Amino acid sequence: FYNSRYPQYLLAEGIFLGNYSTGKFNLNADVKKSDFDELEKQFVSAALKMQKDGYFEPVSSMAKKKLYLSLLARFAKNYAKIYYDQIMLDKHIDIEVSHNHPVNKFGHFWSS
Repeated sequence: FYNSRYPQYLLAEGIFLGNYSTGKFNLNADVKKSDFDELEKQFVSAALKMQKDGYFEPVSSMAKKKLYLSLLARFAKNYAKIYYDQIMLDKHIDIEVSHNHPVNKFGHFWSS
C-alpha cells in the first residue's frame, strides 16, 4: 500500500516518476550537488507527510489478527466460489451430453 501512495506524495512535492512501474526516473548529466540536496529534501518531506497522515504506524496484534482472518475468509470464499462454479460447469456439461445422446433422447421421448 505504501508503494502505491508514496509516488502520489512525491508528485505533490514536485517529483515526477516515470510511468513504467519501476520507480526509476532519469537524471541528465548536468545534475549538480545542490540538485541532489533538493531532491533529498523533497523525498524526506514526502515521507514525513505520509507519516503525519498516519502511515508507518505500528500495527497492533489485534489488528494483525483481524487482517489475517479477513484474508483467510476472502480466500475461503473465493475458493468455494471456484469450486462451486466448476461443479455447475460439470453439471451443465453432463446434462448437455446426457440429454443430447440419441438413446437418452428416445428414452425421454417415450417416458414423457
